[in-house]
Amino acid sequence: FIVKYMVYFQLIGFWPLINFVQSNFSKLTDYTDILILVLFVMVSCFVLGTLIRKYSKQPISRYYLLFLVLTAALFNYGFVVDSLPFLKNSYLKASYVWLLLTILIGFGAWRLSQSSEIQKASKLLIIVVVAIPILEIADNQWIEFKNPTRGDHPVQDMSFSFKHKPNVYYIMVDAYARQDTLKEVGGFDNEPFLHQLEDRGFLVSRNALSNYHFTTASLSATMNLGYHPYNQDGTLDPKPMYEAIKGNNQARKIFKKNGYKIINIPSHWYQFSCSGYEDKCIRKLRHEVYQKYLSKTPARYCFEKIVDLKGGYVDFKDIMGTVKIYLQQPKLIYA
Repeated sequence: FIVKYMVYFQLIGFWPLINFVQSNFSKLTDYTDILILVLFVMVSCFVLGTLIRKYSKQPISRYYLLFLVLTAALFNYGFVVDSLPFLKNSYLKASYVWLLLTILIGFGAWRLSQSSEIQKASKLLIIVVVAIPILEIADNQWIEFKNPTRGDHPVQDMSFSFKHKPNVYYIMVDAYARQDTLKEVGGFDNEPFLHQLEDRGFLVSRNALSNYHFTTASLSATMNLGYHPYNQDGTLDPKPMYEAIKGNNQARKIFKKNGYKIINIPSHWYQFSCSGYEDKCIRKLRHEVYQKYLSKTPARYCFEKIVDLKGGYVDFKDIMGTVKIYLQQPKLIYA
């Protein structure tokens, strides 16, 4: 029963997840969430297959094409609703259009699957669509195996001792524009806040510029204390960037050599997760994978509401509790 009938439901259920892993393979830093999704998909598909087998009078093979089509429709919901310019501001109406298309395509698939030849072809189709992203993952892994240093641009090893070792708080507020930009583009005067910072002894850079136009390149260059070398084709390789923002960078090495403890407060974006390079990780919400995985489905609206109910990013008491653990040692707190 499991070999002949359940395997195709499982393959269809894993298809979107395999596609997700394939498209984000180089960015994933923690596979715990992926394993949770694997378990959820296995149980869901097993229950679905069991119910169909028990209560349906139709052969179970007739449901393969329908399940495949409905899964494809479910994980293309975001693409459909975002591709309707005349309904761009009305997700509810766009959802009705998606639902109507799904019903029509599903009905067509159900009618086609009456044929035993189509049922056999459905099995082959399922194997092919699942095999494609798996082969792409294997191909990427083979390239990495054949070229283990691809993208590992050498960075000059820097080493020096600190005369003073204060605690260092490195807080990067992503996409926080400069004062003149906020005023010119958004009509917002941020000067009162900046003056309060200066009154507390902070240095405010009025002419700050990012070194790249996107966070991954900009932050990794900052942490490696240098710009990224370009490849021969004029592109930037993301591999060393992801390594740097995970913690394998020059700044961390210098702080560690000077006896600092590294405390990481990761963002909601899984590329900036904890990866073992830190001494302590303060994590409040771990929903990056779910957010991106579900954003293609109607569940993205429910997910946003659930996350909003959970509250803030991280509590101040969590930070202070971690600081007390390494009370006698200098700390780099990286948020």
